[in-house]
Amino acid sequence: VLFGHFTDTAPVPVPAAEAAWHLIAQLYYGPSGQCTPRRITSERAGSGDAAPLRKSVSYFAWGPELFTTLVLAVPSPQAEVDWETQDACPWEEDLNAPLGALPPLTWPGRMLTGRFRHAALLVPSEDGRTVTDSYLTWSTHEPPQKVRDPYQILDRRGDGEFQPREADGARALWRDLDSLLLKDSRQDARRPPALEHLPKWLLPRLRVRAYGFDQDGQQKDSVWFRATSPRILQWQEENDAEMAYHVKRCHTAAEQIGDRLDFAARIAWKIATDTSVDLSPKAKIKLDARKPGPWALAALTRYWPAAEKEFWQLTEPGHPTDRIDRPFVDVALAALDEAIGQANRADIRVARARHRARGLLLALPQPSAD
Repeated sequence: VLFGHFTDTAPVPVPAAEAAWHLIAQLYYGPSGQCTPRRITSERAGSGDAAPLRKSVSYFAWGPELFTTLVLAVPSPQAEVDWETQDACPWEEDLNAPLGALPPLTWPGRMLTGRFRHAALLVPSEDGRTVTDSYLTWSTHEPPQKVRDPYQILDRRGDGEFQPREADGARALWRDLDSLLLKDSRQDARRPPALEHLPKWLLPRLRVRAYGFDQDGQQKDSVWFRATSPRILQWQEENDAEMAYHVKRCHTAAEQIGDRLDFAARIAWKIATDTSVDLSPKAKIKLDARKPGPWALAALTRYWPAAEKEFWQLTEPGHPTDRIDRPFVDVALAALDEAIGQANRADIRVARARHRARGLLLALPQPSAD
């Protein structure tokens, strides 16, 4: 009904249990823009705002069994809570007036389930076993209420404000570990509140499960993904500060070298294909962002899986902590060579391009331990 390879003129009924999952997906990750027009008094609108978790990724403590995982996922209040205030989820009370002010966010029900921007109606079959149709429209046009989602990493923007980390289907979970292990006050990323104050005796048995939806802000849905880490929450800064910062240094090295690989591969493509480029070693090369060439993407596609293997080896207990950059440089050099390919290296311009790109990688300084 909501997702499927069929047309509106010949819809396929969806089992009720499956339709409930589609309903949840729409309420939390639904798009902004055109929806079913809805008339309230004299106002008739056909556009809605993006759902509260659209294009984001959420992180949960993952216990050894389901009960532990569910208990750990219950968020604690992040501010003083009036325990006498009635807290209800939308389905536990009368529907709110769409043109009225939004009710205050109470903890935890309304905070987690009361920020939807869409209204949905599922049409059941006669026997109630399937859903035969659906309507999606806007639920409110009031400005969304600001709240700290307990399961998201917040990244500092250039203007100093924080925003939720966006989901990226090509980004592996290990690249987020330092933001899950370090305290908020010492970095430009804030750890999900749901990962704060975990039982210390349980930390050696806990992993992290991430759920994300790689989307744009409006209509494009790329990929839904989930990932589970090894038992890494024992390395949280409060429990093992030395290991937490070692993880950060390893991740910083991998990211820095990945960025340099992207730059070096673009430089190499420019030298190899643009006959107007000065081939002298110190000549400055101007890149065109619209013409990156194929080598950068090909190199990064090879680099990140290999870099992950090196990362986990570097974070094994007892592994030497000096020269953590060298394994990533070696991986980047191999990825660059594979992207360029053996057949192209006989060309003099390609050979010089490869030499220049490898020099850029080898000259990269080791990241600091801060």
